Amino acid sequence: MNEPIAIVGLACRFPGRVTTPDELWQFLIGSKMAFLDIPPDRFPQSAFYHPDSKHNGTVECSLHI
Repeated sequence: MNEPIAIVGLACRFPGRVTTPDELWQFLIGSKMAFLDIPPDRFPQSAFYHPDSKHNGTVECSLHI
């Protein structure tokens, strides 16, 4: 199968309130960072957080990108 296609739209959602491809490019070339606190109602953070990165099944960070 080798038929032409048309891309008629594009959507994106990235950290830093980036919602368009142009905003993403500006974000990247601006060397910006976008770390946010994980909302407490997202999931039980204490069940997954551990300060030791070698502790199985946990993360050592309480932020998300």
